[in-house]
Amino acid sequence: FIDLERGKESLTDIEVLAEHPSQKYTLLKLHPRTGRKHQLRVHCSYLRFPIVGDTKYGVHNRVSTAGKGKPPSKAITTPLCLHAYEVQVGDQTFPVASPPKYFESFFPQLNSILSKHSTSPNVSFDKER
Repeated sequence: FIDLERGKESLTDIEVLAEHPSQKYTLLKLHPRTGRKHQLRVHCSYLRFPIVGDTKYGVHNRVSTAGKGKPPSKAITTPLCLHAYEVQVGDQTFPVASPPKYFESFFPQLNSILSKHSTSPNVSFDKER
């Protein structure tokens, strides 16, 4: 939660990278300027962009595994969809790792979107993970 009276100041720059055609999901680039515990999760929730899979600050996001022959009760909780694809130290930016494969269920063109918005000139996100 945000404690406006006693809480410490925190700042996050947020950029919209892509919206899913259903407008149910939005891919955000988050740049924390301060380092508070759960800062990104709290800020996204406060702005009504809860992170998929965030059961603490967002809604309980459920992904149904129901299909032919599978009852709807076979629902699983989606892991937290929060991933650092780059880390910046001083003036240098380093690619960290490709996002987990399940991210592509929300944005099938995820790797091409991230490549366009990367600040590292040599970053590449491979399809094999």
